[in-house]
Amino acid sequence: MSAFDLNQSGKPNLWKYTRKTADGKEVVVRRERDLNGDGRVDVWEYYDDAGNLEKQVVDLDFDGKADVIVYFENGQVVRKESAFGFDGKPHTVAYYEKGKLVRKEKDENGDGKIDYWEYWENGEIDRIGIDTDGDGKVDRWEVRRPSGAATQAPAPAK
Repeated sequence: MSAFDLNQSGKPNLWKYTRKTADGKEVVVRRERDLNGDGRVDVWEYYDDAGNLEKQVVDLDFDGKADVIVYFENGQVVRKESAFGFDGKPHTVAYYEKGKLVRKEKDENGDGKIDYWEYWENGEIDRIGIDTDGDGKVDRWEVRRPSGAATQAPAPAK
């Protein structure tokens, strides 16, 4: 482990954890950062064996709990979980393909089940699915038009 004082405050605010590979090369396995200078870690980054970022965990409100977890594959974001409910559970999960947002799933009522879906096309919401009866399935669709107007469509029969 190596510690660094990047803002010259007199105390470390970046910690780097490494390991040696079989051929003696040193690779980073984890980095931790203190963003607000309180001496507590606020960002954790985890790396694969090749040194590529796999996961980043961020505590945005400095309470010691993860608020956002971002997952990477081949250097691109593939999933982002947001947990702003102070319960440590993700309430919104966003999915990405080739670095672009394609879908968001939300637990709007906090019961631990997804009840709201957004599907994205070309950087805009294409349609929204809503579960009104709590069974985890879409009951109502709202379709977005290029002008931004929404129309409602019933969900397919169950």
